Amino acid sequence: VGLSSSISGSGLIVDFNLLKNYLQTTNAVGGFDRELELYLLKHGAKVHYYNGVYVKDEKVTDAHAFQGQRRRWISSQYFYLWKYLVPGVAALFRGDFAFFNSAVLRNVQLPRLINFGLLAAVTIVLFPFRNYLLFDYSWWPYLLLLNLIFTFAAVPRAYYSSKLIDSMKELPSIFFKMLFLLFRIRGANKTFIHTPHTINEPVR
Repeated sequence: VGLSSSISGSGLIVDFNLLKNYLQTTNAVGGFDRELELYLLKHGAKVHYYNGVYVKDEKVTDAHAFQGQRRRWISSQYFYLWKYLVPGVAALFRGDFAFFNSAVLRNVQLPRLINFGLLAAVTIVLFPFRNYLLFDYSWWPYLLLLNLIFTFAAVPRAYYSSKLIDSMKELPSIFFKMLFLLFRIRGANKTFIHTPHTINEPVR
């Protein structure tokens, strides 16, 4: 649809001079990739997604490191939502939906796992009261089902294995950890929270 892809901090190919100019104008500590994305849009450059590249990026396995990383991500997400809310809405009225999408829509969403977990919780909790609701209860299971379908549709076929099933057993625990992080995000984007790695392989 012509929008700019998000920058996730991994596997990014960018013009060196463009990146150098950006680094000279920013003082961002956490979530610099979100501000870089908006900087590029303001300067007429969009981020393109290339499906033909494999990026080897180690994901954290330590629970404490995971919480620190997600805390930094969630904090920066809402920090930049408030910072660019007015410019983002103004861009929408100018017809610049790409900037509005990156500045507002992408930041206003809850993390996917929290969003899915809360949707599942609401669907379950409301079931006993379905006959007393002012709106049709069936919307909730339909929304939950659609969320589930689109989530699994985004997972590459190669990842459907017993490992995926094993990892799904950890989802309830991870959901509650991320949910509690929402109450501890203040100031996390102002301090560099290092994400430790356990595998050190030479670049080839």
